[in-house]
Amino acid sequence: MVTSPDTTATSADPFREAVNAATQAANLAQTADSPEAWSQVADLWDSAVKNMQAVPSDHPRYDVAQQKIPEYQRYLDYAQQQL
Repeated sequence: MVTSPDTTATSADPFREAVNAATQAANLAQTADSPEAWSQVADLWDSAVKNMQAVPSDHPRYDVAQQKIPEYQRYLDYAQQQL
């Protein structure tokens, strides 16, 4: 039960969730070779974009989040083109 608060805190941080999804998407994109794989990549980039958009303005990484949104959106657009 000691790890439960840590897990909750991590899940409650949209910036961390966005970075995790972006990392997974970037890794999967390296080997994506089917529509199913590209669909998963696109879903992960979509999640990353939405989580970055959800970062509150008082978050310490808010400025970084705002910079990442268009970058992640470009990656999402690319992944969708691969479908």
